[in-house]
Amino acid sequence: SLISWKIIFQKLFHFQRIRRVARKKRVSDGELLSLEKGLPLLATITALSPFLGLLGTVWGILLIFSRLHWNVGGGLEVIAPGIAQALLTTVAGLLVAIPALFFYNYFSTVLHFLSLERE
Repeated sequence: SLISWKIIFQKLFHFQRIRRVARKKRVSDGELLSLEKGLPLLATITALSPFLGLLGTVWGILLIFSRLHWNVGGGLEVIAPGIAQALLTTVAGLLVAIPALFFYNYFSTVLHFLSLERE
């Protein structure tokens, strides 16, 4: 989603700046807090997007079966395009979740090491 990519790009630029600062001096509490901002939302997007994609797929398949119920003469040529369309929501959910998960773990790891350097 656009929200997750916005958070990712903001954090990438912010983390690069903080890492340069960290090489020269210790990172302050305020800088660490600013780095943590937005990560819970990114984690939520990571967790929810596959489920929203699955919900769209299940909804689409339900619609396909309801159409088959009313149109008795349906075969594979009726079912296949609908299933392909329904699966697009799962693909969309995964396309959001996979990069968001990668960057969430990256940002969390960098934050962890920055906080260890402070101790």
